[in-house]
Amino acid sequence: MTNSTLPRSLRRAGLALLLAALVLLLLPAPHARALSDPVIVDWHYSTTAVSVSGLASVPVVVTVHITSAPEYGRFDGLQAWSQSSNRYARNPIGVGLHLVSGGVGDGVYEGTYEFTAAYAGTFTVTQVAAPGDWGAAGMSYPAPAGIPLVVTTSHVPRVTVGAAPSPVALTTPFVVKGRVYDTTSRRGLAGVTVTLSTICGGYCGLATARTNALGYYAFPYRTDYFAPLFLLDPHRMYVIVTVRGQKQSDGTRYPIARADLPYVAIRVAPQASAAKAWRPLGSQVTIVGTVRGWPFSPPYPRTDYPQPSCQVALERRTATTSWTKVATSRVRASARFTLSVRASTRGAYLFRVYVARCESVVPARSHVVHVVVG
Repeated sequence: MTNSTLPRSLRRAGLALLLAALVLLLLPAPHARALSDPVIVDWHYSTTAVSVSGLASVPVVVTVHITSAPEYGRFDGLQAWSQSSNRYARNPIGVGLHLVSGGVGDGVYEGTYEFTAAYAGTFTVTQVAAPGDWGAAGMSYPAPAGIPLVVTTSHVPRVTVGAAPSPVALTTPFVVKGRVYDTTSRRGLAGVTVTLSTICGGYCGLATARTNALGYYAFPYRTDYFAPLFLLDPHRMYVIVTVRGQKQSDGTRYPIARADLPYVAIRVAPQASAAKAWRPLGSQVTIVGTVRGWPFSPPYPRTDYPQPSCQVALERRTATTSWTKVATSRVRASARFTLSVRASTRGAYLFRVYVARCESVVPARSHVVHVVVG
């Protein structure tokens, strides 16, 4: 049976179905329901003012009322920003929260932070940091105005840190040491635990030490972290005094005092020798060698920064007490160097190698090298 023999009613029904299918294809696909951003309804601290002294800490509870679409799930972070010039209070203080009433779409959350003498200032909740299941990880949502928390401190502890002897040599043992003391009385704090730590994408505690009766502490030499870390990457290692027992939501303890290890001068020892002790007139005199204790080569690889370009110079004695620079080069990544100069006169030549100051490396000279030109 052909289309011409079909009843007219059937032909019209088929045409109507075809047109309906075409309309559905041309219509835009329905959009997913947009989720409204979470709203911080209100927040408050459990108190409006605290006073902290010495090595003590005072817990403060933060309560936050949050409404959101149920699809966002639960919330687990909070940041409070202090307007103090204190070095710790300049940074956001993250407080882990847990649901205490309500549900995921309309709930009240709480978190506790141990304020120490390191945090003098005025704190106010400025934003809620979103966990990964709140849309894009790292999102934050503004908090409304609220009553701030005023933290006053007294007898604030301070910790100092340095290396001895200075400059240090990576080829011999040295210590990292310092003192914990009361900034009001200037007296040392005895029996305080100090942690040697490094920034490693988080927090890495390397070792601990306790202060003596005068507040002094020391970390003995350890090749596995001293040389590769703080000598090469300033401000990557620090010492910290923390609250005993109490831990933050990320597992670290609440800080009382902290000090970054400063730039530490490194002493090196260039070892030089003549490639050939006798050279004919007019030929090249070549001095080769290695810089012992060079911090930019194995076993002290520098991983976070490019290899520095450090100059080494060849000096020749031209008078009884006078030395003249006659050639320059660079210390290679292997800590080796090569220096050459043309011998223009006959006689005995006295050379020495000078390593110039480079980053934390202090200048150094080698012993005298003898070369005869004939």
